[in-house]
Amino acid sequence: MIRKHFILDEETIKIIDGYRMTNGKKSYSKALSELIFIAKDYMRLVQEMKKVKEEVEKNMRLNYIQLDLLKQLYSDLEIQNLTNPTQNKPLQDFFKNLKGGLDG
Repeated sequence: MIRKHFILDEETIKIIDGYRMTNGKKSYSKALSELIFIAKDYMRLVQEMKKVKEEVEKNMRLNYIQLDLLKQLYSDLEIQNLTNPTQNKPLQDFFKNLKGGLDG
């Protein structure tokens, strides 16, 4: 065990005191040590949450692009007024080109 001395401000002392009282800790050192480990885990969780947020934002951008492409597709293929997609020549041509592109 290494002994170190710290100078803490009043707010920090209140936090340590509150933690000691609510968790039955008698020693400032033990309470401070536990709070440091809690803070370390908290910082790790914050970093993980930032990564998740970035992934969600990326997925939202991709969803907006997909929606715009779908709107454009319906507009270009003129299928909004048809009830039978098999009778839509532009749509059938699109599928033929798509299948040819996938096979070749």
